[in-house]
Amino acid sequence: MTDEIVAIVRRIMRGVTVDAETIMLDLIEKVGPAGNFMTEARSAKLCRQEIWLPGLMDRNPHTIWEQKGGKSMEERVTRRLQHILETHRPEPLSSIVREQIDGILAEIAAQ
Repeated sequence: MTDEIVAIVRRIMRGVTVDAETIMLDLIEKVGPAGNFMTEARSAKLCRQEIWLPGLMDRNPHTIWEQKGGKSMEERVTRRLQHILETHRPEPLSSIVREQIDGILAEIAAQ
């Protein structure tokens, strides 16, 4: 769950850029009152960059959360942890790093 908290804090700390490129008055004028601003490639791209979607937190109303199974945060975190443990394959340490670790462990064992 911590990684999700860090992700939202990073998004908040990034802030919101307000300039001609993000306001897109030219695009609003182009699509006009009857047009659909959000179907335009520029606005859709910006929306995808600005939005933060949680992977664990559930933003649904309580009734929808219940209909989807009513999983607690603990259950969602446990499921995510199990997935990570089953699928994560870390890169092996380089031989230099392994030698340094072995040297440190040897020093400790000799004390």
